[in-house]
Amino acid sequence: MTAGDRRTNEEWVSWIGRGGGVLNGEEAHAVVAELLFLREQLGVSFDCSRPPPVIYHYCSSESFESIVRSKEIWLADSSVSNDAMENELPLKAIERVVLETLEASEGEITLEMFKTIRRSPFIACFSELDDSLGQWRAYAGDGTGFALGIAPHLLDCHIGPRGLTWQQSAPDRISISREVTLVQMIYDLSVFEGTVRRACAEQYKAMREAKDRSTKANWRGGLLSHLHTFSMLAKHNGFREEREWRLLHREDIQLSPGRDVADADPGVVVQRSLPERVRFLGGVKRNFVPFKLGLPAGQSPIVEVVTGPNNRIGDDDLRRLLVSEGLDGVNIRRSEIPYRR
Repeated sequence: MTAGDRRTNEEWVSWIGRGGGVLNGEEAHAVVAELLFLREQLGVSFDCSRPPPVIYHYCSSESFESIVRSKEIWLADSSVSNDAMENELPLKAIERVVLETLEASEGEITLEMFKTIRRSPFIACFSELDDSLGQWRAYAGDGTGFALGIAPHLLDCHIGPRGLTWQQSAPDRISISREVTLVQMIYDLSVFEGTVRRACAEQYKAMREAKDRSTKANWRGGLLSHLHTFSMLAKHNGFREEREWRLLHREDIQLSPGRDVADADPGVVVQRSLPERVRFLGGVKRNFVPFKLGLPAGQSPIVEVVTGPNNRIGDDDLRRLLVSEGLDGVNIRRSEIPYRR
């Protein structure tokens, strides 16, 4: 099934029900592409793109020890990425869709303001795969590191693309959610563009039907929220095998009360809810945002550790480290890939 399929409301609901509420991969993306349609027709919404029970963060031995001891993971500035198309690919797709879907003047205004308010999010990357040679080599010190197994339901974050819904946070104030969010990456550009197109169409329809300036500004803010979220969800098809999930934190973008994004001076205010820090790695300055692992006063989300194929740290030594940090119930196992440098 693809995002372009058309089913009756009853068929869609039946199909979702047969999935038991847990959908992955292309079917999840297809449902996401239909969310706005379903919300309008049925008056309900679905959060369909749910992660597996455990996702894995591939990292070096040094990063692994730091995460275990601090109980924090560092979300890195996504403008510094191993994928040169990381930002360019979704932004070009968004520009195409906006200009195709909105009338010329509205499309140009929307894109101009989108480019003004958009900031690269801070991210940490995870995979559905627990023993991936490509990821051992690329992200875990050529197999000398670890894959840290995290239970998503024990993370203090929102799961799913929050930008698919829009709510006004306070009277005459437009804001983009500042929460840390766990999202699944989209590798199919046609699915991505379909998702963006439906969001644009719904928001633009509401903008045209708005009776007053304030309401129109709110709907335009909703459209910008959608675009801001979507710009973080697409990745080149060449990375599909990584099956990535991503923790992301973005700045809080707000407009001053009574302003519209179409104003010459909309009064844009940029705030960050988590403290930004700096590290020097390989002679380069890198910005990070720390994210505390686990729910307040709750169980640690670290449930498993997979040792890389070139990692020489013994299980006993690893267990002692984990126990000393209160992680005595964590499962330990070694990579089964016969890879040697």
